[in-house]
This record gives sequence, C-alpha cells and structure tokens, in this order.
Amino acid sequence: MNLNILLVEDSPHDVVFISTALKQSSLQSNLSVVSSGKDCIKYLAKTIPDLIILDINMPVMDGIEVLKNIKTDPIYKRIPVVILTSSQEKHDILAAFDNYANSYVIKPMDIQSYFDAIKEIEKFWTLISETP
Repeated sequence: MNLNILLVEDSPHDVVFISTALKQSSLQSNLSVVSSGKDCIKYLAKTIPDLIILDINMPVMDGIEVLKNIKTDPIYKRIPVVILTSSQEKHDILAAFDNYANSYVIKPMDIQSYFDAIKEIEKFWTLISETP
C-alpha cells in the first residue's frame, strides 16, 4: 500500500529531512507538503490523505488549532495525525492527546535518528496499523 502523507511543516529544513527520509524508504509513500495550518485546512477541502504529520510550532494557526479543526470535523476526524515537533513541553503533549492526536513524536536532534524516526512512522502506518 502506498501511503498518502500530508506534512504540515513550516521549517524548510525539516521538510527536506522528512522528504529525504521518505525517499530513502523502500515503502514509497506519496508526500504532499503545506507550510501552514491554514494551508492544511485548504488542502483537506480538496484531498483526504491517509496520514497527517503535523508540527505544533507554526505561526498564525498552530498545530493544536489544526488538530482541533481536524478532529472535530466528521469528514476528517478519522485521519490519523502524528504530531512531530521539537516541543517536549508537557502542556503541548497533553493538548495534543486531549485533541485526539494519534501519536506524539519529538524531533530527534541528530540527522540519522531523525531519518530513522520518519521511517518508523511510515513503517508503522503502512505495514502495522490499519488506516480508515
């Protein structure tokens, strides 16, 4: 199964890391990228991905606001959402799960660990878990 992933990330460096990690994977997921929460909501009006990888720390509409929008909408609420963020703050972790995030992953600091984490996310949602 090819996984259609929507990445919501405002850091160009993180977009490069994530897309590179997915390109190196043997699973061949399809990646779409938007750089803001508002662009995510616009994207969802046109296309429903199999998985959303969502950063929390974004200007204007942060990841928690995006998550609230997704998980309270009957059309989008079943889309699995993995929070991928640098925040280790307990209030962010609680807010993510309070708003029905499916997973919370802290961005690793070294590049190989970062690549490994992305590949594990892809592997889990492609080979192990069923998506709606």
